[in-house]
Parts: sequence; structure tokens; C-alpha cells
Amino acid sequence: MGGFVEFLRKNFLPLGLVTAATVAMAYPPPGREVQSHVVDIYGTDYKLVSSSLIFLIFLSSGFTLKTDDILKAAKNYKAVAYGFVAILFITPNLGFALMNLPFRPKAFASGLSVFCSVPTTLSSGVALVTAGGGNAALALLLTVGSNLLGILTVPFAVKLILDSEDFNLDALSLLLKLLITILTPLCFGKALRHSNKKLAQFAKEQKQKFSMANSLCLILIVWQTLSKAQPQVIDQKAGDLLLLIAGGIGIHLVFLMVNFFFISLLRMETEEYRAVLLCSSQKTLPIAVTVINFLPEPYEGYHGLLVVPCVVSHLVQILIDSVIVSHWAGGGLGSRGKETRKASWESKRKRTNSRLNLVELVETVNSLKEQKVDPMQNSFGERVGVKAPLPQGHPLRDQFASENQAGGSSEGTKPVEIQIELVDILREEEEGGEG
Repeated sequence: MGGFVEFLRKNFLPLGLVTAATVAMAYPPPGREVQSHVVDIYGTDYKLVSSSLIFLIFLSSGFTLKTDDILKAAKNYKAVAYGFVAILFITPNLGFALMNLPFRPKAFASGLSVFCSVPTTLSSGVALVTAGGGNAALALLLTVGSNLLGILTVPFAVKLILDSEDFNLDALSLLLKLLITILTPLCFGKALRHSNKKLAQFAKEQKQKFSMANSLCLILIVWQTLSKAQPQVIDQKAGDLLLLIAGGIGIHLVFLMVNFFFISLLRMETEEYRAVLLCSSQKTLPIAVTVINFLPEPYEGYHGLLVVPCVVSHLVQILIDSVIVSHWAGGGLGSRGKETRKASWESKRKRTNSRLNLVELVETVNSLKEQKVDPMQNSFGERVGVKAPLPQGHPLRDQFASENQAGGSSEGTKPVEIQIELVDILREEEEGGEG
């Protein structure tokens, strides 16, 4: 039972999105009713429930955002610069090509293009980078920075890409709406976190719960939007939906290949490479859905048709990147597992080379007795040993002396010392005799 609950917790968002889509297609009236409430604020219409949920998502994101390590990551100028350029300028260009592909309805191509235009994921990217042994601080910097800068770039990128659509998109109006619904709550949440130490500690302790609450808000937005578009979605042919899924897979693979090519040219360290590759290849669903909710709606259900490809692409990127991270962490070529095994082998080799055999041990103990040093004076765990000078002419004396010199030790006349692990040595001799 515990394993099942853990599975649900780890996969709350993808499972929730699939459930939301299923419920919306099976019984759309409740979602349509929720989506229908609109309020006018200074001449601008906002969908009451959707806008409130978006506000809560970014308020919570700001409240739980820990940026202490961001300044350290900023020193990786090359990785940071490429990451921002790739997220905000290189990857959105794929949207122009997508608009010319034969997706049916045309809204599917538009939805994929909007998805390409937004910044990197808000939380899953950092989580995957951390799990894959990447530079988590760098991933966090790229996430925070690109999402803040993206508020300025996304409206104009979307306008350029969707310029062929039958409606007039006001990029400045969209920019203003994003500032109100994304930047304002994000900054307010961040300020709230730093206003009180107890609040900061509470945010740290409850971060997982806040993350799940954010996911729930996003799931509810998708449910409402798809409920309104239910008639249009179910009218689509199976072949068109399969083409859409193939498009989502293709987009993410193109992102990965392009970013891998450029990152390889820049010769980044392994940890930086992993962080930049994942963050530069992922796109954030919350901002994509937010942008879609603020676009003009030339016909009923248009927003829902735009959301479908975004949800599909989001699920695809999580699945593909989870496989990549598992490969990195589980012992694949160039993976952290391989590096860990190599480090373990190296440590074992050094330890084996530094041990004394039984004859050398007796020789050392006799030397200690002459110096009136009790060889049993130190106890550590199950081992008994002593740190003491090696006798003159001992076979390991030259080895340890050279290692001390290589380490920059200025005490050339200090006796060379070694930790004698009596129990291990005697046990090895005993096992050797039995074999």
C-alpha cells in the first residue's frame, strides 16, 4: 500500500492531467460552468476561476522558491548564457516550422507553437536534473531567470508565430496580463517567504505539499478548458490525434538533439551539461496554459484545442527525460552510476595497497613497543588500531612519504604515519589461510 501511495505522489501531475482529460471528455457540464464565469477588470476580461488558480500557482511558487544557491551557479557564465539563449530564442523558432505542418485542426499546430514559445518547466526540470546528478543550482537559475525573462519575450514570440491566424493578437496587452497574473504573485510570494523566518521554515518544510497544490490547480485549469472544448476534441479522428502525439515526441527529440549539439561544442562539465540539456529542452505547461487563456477565441472551444497539444507535449517530455535521467543515474555510459562504481573501485584499490600484511604488522608493533607506544590505544567501531610512525626501511614508508610530498606537506622531517587496522589485517590473513 505504501508503495502505491508513493507512486501516486511522485506521478501526481501526469496522472491528474490524464484524469482531468478523461473526466472532461466523459462529462463536461461542470467544467463548462466553472469556465463560464468572467470578470471585467479595467476593461479586460479575466476568467474568474482560471485566473485565480493561475494566481495561486505562482504565489505558491514564489513562496517556496529557494534562491540561495543561484548566485553560485551564476559563475558558470557559459552554461547560463547558452541556457537562456536556447530557452528563450532558439527553441521558440521551431514554432514557425510547426505552423506549416499538416496538423488537423490547425489549432493543434498553434498549440504546439505556443508550447515551444514558453520558458522551461517550473519544478520538474530541477527535480529531474537533481535526480540525474546534474547541477541543481544551475537548473534553478535557468528556471527562475527564464520564467522571469519569458514574461517579456513570450507575448512577442507568440504574436510572430501566430501572425497567420485569423485574429489580431495584441502582444502588449498579453504582456500586461502576464505581469499581473505571473510576475506579481511570484514576487509577492517570494517577499512573503523572506518577511519572517518562521514562514521561510514553513515553506521549506511544506514544499512538497505546496508543489502538489500547484499541480492540483493546473489540473483544474486543464479540466475546465478541455470541458469547454469537449465537442471539438471528440470530433477529431484517431489519426489526427496520433499525429499530434508524434509531433509532441518529435518536438522534444529535436530540442534534445539541437541542445546536445551546441552543448558539446561548448565543452561543459558533466553536471552543467546535464542541467542545461534538460532545462533547455523542456517547456512549462502552467505558462503555456496561462497564455492560451488570454488569447482571443475566434470560435467556441478554440482554447481547449490549443491546450490538448500542450498537455500531450508536457507528458511526453516528462516520460522521455525520466528515461534519460534513469540512464544517467543507473549506470549507463557516462552516467553517475558508472562514476560511482569507478570511485568505489579506486577507493578500494588505495585501501588495499595501503594495508600491511601480518609480517609487516608484527614488525611495526615491535617498533611501537620499543618506543613504549601501546598499539591498542585507539578504538574505532569494530576495529582496533593506532596511528604511529612507520619503522625505518618499512616497505610502505617511501610510498607514504612521496604522497605527503605530493600533497604539499612542508613538514619534511615529520615521521611518516599510517593507520593500522588490526582487525581487518588479521581477518584477511585468516581468510587467506582458509582458502
